[in-house]
Amino acid sequence: MRRFLGLTAFLLTLTLLPIQAQEKTVILGGDTIAITVNYEGVYVSGMYDFEVNGETLSAAKEGTIQVGDRIIESNGRQVSSLEELFANLKTLQKERNQVPVTVIRNGQREAASLFVCYLASEKVFKTGLYVKDKIKGVGTMTYYDPATQTFAALGHEIAEEGQSRPADVTMGQIFEATVVSVRRSSSGNPGEKICQSDSLIPIGTVSKNTIYGLYGKVQTYPSTSISVPVASREEATVGLAEIYTVVQGTIPQRYSIQITEVRKQNGQAVKGIRFQVTDPALLNQTGGIIQGMSGSPILQNGKLIGAVTHMVTSQPESGYGIYIDWMLQEAQSE
Repeated sequence: MRRFLGLTAFLLTLTLLPIQAQEKTVILGGDTIAITVNYEGVYVSGMYDFEVNGETLSAAKEGTIQVGDRIIESNGRQVSSLEELFANLKTLQKERNQVPVTVIRNGQREAASLFVCYLASEKVFKTGLYVKDKIKGVGTMTYYDPATQTFAALGHEIAEEGQSRPADVTMGQIFEATVVSVRRSSSGNPGEKICQSDSLIPIGTVSKNTIYGLYGKVQTYPSTSISVPVASREEATVGLAEIYTVVQGTIPQRYSIQITEVRKQNGQAVKGIRFQVTDPALLNQTGGIIQGMSGSPILQNGKLIGAVTHMVTSQPESGYGIYIDWMLQEAQSE
């Protein structure tokens, strides 16, 4: 502001400068993580037949439980884990039992019956069901946000095989993981990272599983933290870019890609970015995109623009990514 004073009057001039919005920065991910998330209840992942005294029995024939159901009550008692379900079944006295259960089926509570057969000679209970209360897997961290002490990973949901909706999980943990080898992708055959995780100390807790990724609170940041600015989806362009991921050990590396399409999206959506892996080293090691690479940051012009989410099965060197805008928006709705 400048002020010019005369003898009898003054003139005040004010120059208005544009206000620059502070650019958001995050800590770059790229590291491989082992993921364990817990169901609310017990998930029915499959069924099998079994024989009792020469008679073939099955859960499908004897009860009304279905694959994909999540058991949350049995015999009027809450079920939150395999241990609680087994404890409830141990109270049964008859050889053959129809146990009333409550399940979550297609997002709705429903009454069903669970067939349970007690084999006294073997002192075991048979249900004809494959059940579990946890999902374990491997993925890639996208970013850590020190401002909110949160993280975002995967860029897509954790789901059971054959299911189109995110798994109904309540909480979980993430751990550091090491890539010990990779199985290369080829046309029609997705490859994968082969990982191990010996750590018993989590680096974060999972609280949210959506079609836009995995989210939660972070407890430990990478030892080599790299801060990067975040770009809006309008800044993404067709052209050169990089993905940041691990294919051996624990240290992420940058690999070149060519963005071939940027889709205009006015609201949260998936597959906003299409790209082609062009880096000879990555193509030689992995054949392109492999399972476990989901969540790998996509960088362009030094900024984080998105994350790897999908591969084209028939062309593993081609893949899709989600705009980082949508992951940040999802994280803010925690």
